[in-house]
Amino acid sequence: MESEAVSEKTEIKKRILIKPGAEKGKDSTFGLYDPQFSNHDAIYIDGYAWTILSVRAVCRSVFEFDLGFVNDNIIIDSVFLSLYAIDPEIETIPTHEGNFGENAFQLLRITSDWTENEVNWINQPTITYKNHKKFPKVESLYEDLLHVDITDMTLDMLKEGKKNLGIMMKLDEEEIFSVVLFASSDYSDSTKHPELEIYYREVE
Repeated sequence: MESEAVSEKTEIKKRILIKPGAEKGKDSTFGLYDPQFSNHDAIYIDGYAWTILSVRAVCRSVFEFDLGFVNDNIIIDSVFLSLYAIDPEIETIPTHEGNFGENAFQLLRITSDWTENEVNWINQPTITYKNHKKFPKVESLYEDLLHVDITDMTLDMLKEGKKNLGIMMKLDEEEIFSVVLFASSDYSDSTKHPELEIYYREVE
């Protein structure tokens, strides 16, 4: 009787940190007040509802991480997102200082393509509420959002055959006067850029 050869696969556990800067980072803010304007060079990503010259103004932000390294030999175990507060001693925001008001907010996965320097209120990408993340009111003026588990959101994206994890940030109610604010990939302090931490296994 011939013996059967047994093929064993070796799994190597790895970690990768994706934290793009201004050159490779993809993020932008846009608002209802000027629906054709795209603020792709902003040093912040935010969600707010305010007034400009007594006119209601609502802002949302979008940002994206490139997961092009994922292939058929990679198994994603967990994914964590961190957003960092702006340091008022380094840079100030002309429109608002920091978190304020009834600013409970959401992070939702983007389901359509968008371009950083062209996205605006009119052509903003579609989103899904499946596996989205909701956060309660932020009490402090400056507060980090650390180690948020977005594994399910990421796996949903990969199941659709995509390699770019796009996320939209918006207020829950978008009622004036409210704002939630974090640093973008264009922020001067690189330690505060949006960060994606991925734990995965590579099968050889």
